[in-house]
Amino acid sequence: MPDADYDALRAAFEKHRKDQQLSFDALVRMTGIARSSIIDIAQGRTRGSLESWHRLAHALDVPLADLMRQLCADHGTEGTS
Repeated sequence: MPDADYDALRAAFEKHRKDQQLSFDALVRMTGIARSSIIDIAQGRTRGSLESWHRLAHALDVPLADLMRQLCADHGTEGTS
C-alpha cells in the first residue's frame, strides 16, 4: 500500500487559500480552529484531524473529497477497493 501524499494535500490547501486571498486569521474566524493549528497543518508540522480538514474545506468552499483526493495524487486509487 502506497503512503498518503500529505505534501500534495497541503499544497492544494495552500493553493486554494492563496487563490481566495484568505489569511490564517480569516480561516480562524471561519473555522474556529486555532491559528497555530492551521499554520502547523499548512507547514506540515501536523497532519490535522478529519474534523479540521472538514472545517477548512468548507471555509475554502472546496469539497472535502477534492482535498482528500490529493492524498493519492502521486499513485492513484486503482486496486484499493
